[in-house]
Amino acid sequence: MKWNGYLMAAAFFLGIVIANVWGKELLTTYGILNTYFLKQYAYANINYDRLLYRLLWVRGKEAAAVLILGKIFRTKVVLLFFECLLAATFGILLVVAVANLGARGIFIMLGGVFPQWLFYAASMLLFFSARIKKDTYSGKNIPGVAAGGTFALLLFLMGILSETYVNPVLWQKILKNF
Repeated sequence: MKWNGYLMAAAFFLGIVIANVWGKELLTTYGILNTYFLKQYAYANINYDRLLYRLLWVRGKEAAAVLILGKIFRTKVVLLFFECLLAATFGILLVVAVANLGARGIFIMLGGVFPQWLFYAASMLLFFSARIKKDTYSGKNIPGVAAGGTFALLLFLMGILSETYVNPVLWQKILKNF
């Protein structure tokens, strides 16, 4: 467990290094955190139905990849891979936010992933803990494993719904105040 933390910290710092190697021009010109996009998004009209279908498609593919990788490789390895991937992505995103917007970019970045990532993280942790429990007991019918998987799916769907209906409103309010 201690090594997982070290690997995640290394992945986070690797993300920071990668973002700095890309260069400031690339980070500030392209992407979701450039000032032009943020000004446009702050006053955009959101089509929530299209956003919901798009998120169901994108997040569904991501969830299918997690499920498939969880079947192919050991669950603990897949969990560690995704933890490190998320840590590196967070490091990159943090550098991009600060390079584009200074310290206030951190708040804007966090507003862009709130509240859906609370649900996604809880879903992922619950799913992987149920899978690890199932792997530990060699696939025996363990009480609570199926319920944990079902609740993980429910949290995942709540994440999609919050990303569709809560996050755009919240993020627009944050962008208008910054």
